[in-house]
Amino acid sequence: MFSIILCTVNRLKTVNNFLNSLAQQTCQEYELIIVDQNNHNKISELVKQYNFSFIKILKTDRGLSKARNLGISYSSGELLAFPDDDCQYPPDLLHNVKQLFDTLPANILMGKTIDISTGKIVAGKKDYHNFTMKPLCFAGSSTTLFINLLGKNKESINFDEDFGMGSTFYAEEENDLLMRLLHNGWTGFYRPDKIVVYHPPSDEDIRNLYRAQKRGLALGALVAKHIFMRYGFVLFMRYLAYRSLGGIIVSLLHFDVKKMRFQMTKWCGIWKGFMLYSKKRIF
Repeated sequence: MFSIILCTVNRLKTVNNFLNSLAQQTCQEYELIIVDQNNHNKISELVKQYNFSFIKILKTDRGLSKARNLGISYSSGELLAFPDDDCQYPPDLLHNVKQLFDTLPANILMGKTIDISTGKIVAGKKDYHNFTMKPLCFAGSSTTLFINLLGKNKESINFDEDFGMGSTFYAEEENDLLMRLLHNGWTGFYRPDKIVVYHPPSDEDIRNLYRAQKRGLALGALVAKHIFMRYGFVLFMRYLAYRSLGGIIVSLLHFDVKKMRFQMTKWCGIWKGFMLYSKKRIF
């Protein structure tokens, strides 16, 4: 059975869209756990429109990772899912995931998110190749993350509450969790052929320098947290050196000032996040 952990704040309309997509799943073997971070009870009223067999509604303070950890603690299924509150599931998604877990030696599955109106990839690799995940493989977003707990300890699934929306570091909570699990021997597969989630376009707008800095801050903190693992140096060089600088140089060569400012702002955010987390670790 799936435990679908939906954390939400300030998104009543898109939650309704998700619930509608969930009600249309060809596989109905799931419990729905909603962690409601709103200061009203409209979510509870909304859910009454649907005939879900198993549902739990929890309340908690703001913070995505805190909310997901609370949801995990109340879960009873062996398969965990973490949809965003503005995504939608295609009708056969849960069926596809269950079938993959039945046939693959996998603890973790991920896929791609696409814009439902254009079909363009929002998050995930820019190709359609399937592959086995590695600790440095940032394959997609938590919206497409599915975890099989069969033979595993549920306490291993714990989002770092310093990461994620509403926390000190705005993002990268799913990559931190994946890196820890894969480092400890869990097996993951990226399957964009079978795992597709509909999601609005990314907020990586070159005009949004505030978001660029916040995402850079989280990425830098992620690098600092994992710097002493066996792949830490590669992680450092990839994000604090050649990839970030490469983006700035390419933008300059194309005389794209807006993109250069975006890349520079993100790079400065990465270094700031790296220093902030390193200081926290020391003190």
